[in-house]
Amino acid sequence: MTWITTTAPAQATGTTAETYHAVQQTWGMVPNAILALSSSPQMLAWQWEFIRYSMAHPHISGELQTWLRLLVSQRVRCDYCIDVNVGLLLELHGRSSTEVEAAQANPTLVPLPERERALLQFATTYFRGEQVADPATVATLRAHGWEDGDLLDILLMATRQAAIDAIFVTLAVEPDAH
Repeated sequence: MTWITTTAPAQATGTTAETYHAVQQTWGMVPNAILALSSSPQMLAWQWEFIRYSMAHPHISGELQTWLRLLVSQRVRCDYCIDVNVGLLLELHGRSSTEVEAAQANPTLVPLPERERALLQFATTYFRGEQVADPATVATLRAHGWEDGDLLDILLMATRQAAIDAIFVTLAVEPDAH
């Protein structure tokens, strides 16, 4: 699964067991991405809490978040996360493989409403922290009805995805058995 020591769900105790239980209740399984974090129970719980916050976000849709994770994961070259998010787009969000492949090759083709595409473009442009956000871009996002908290949240989602991708690549997290 990975070269780092992990804790199987049957052997988990304390915070790790509580987190595994919550993951199992939500997703019906404990994926390798969660198992890979079990050597640090607090980090595992912290990551799960962020996932739960994101899943319940009042303004940023689950599909937008899935596209964001996919596009960020492509940049970091995390095959595990690319595969998971392609699967979610196909199975959960009802996208075709043609739509997904086209958007992977050209992110401007992501099949979302203009309002969401603008936020996605913002996050994928600025998540690396290499430049200050263009004031005109921020004004456009506000005109689309996005609040500053949404801008902060989407940037945090993108930067955290890049960070977790880097961890999963380093740990050699393998695909989940289906």
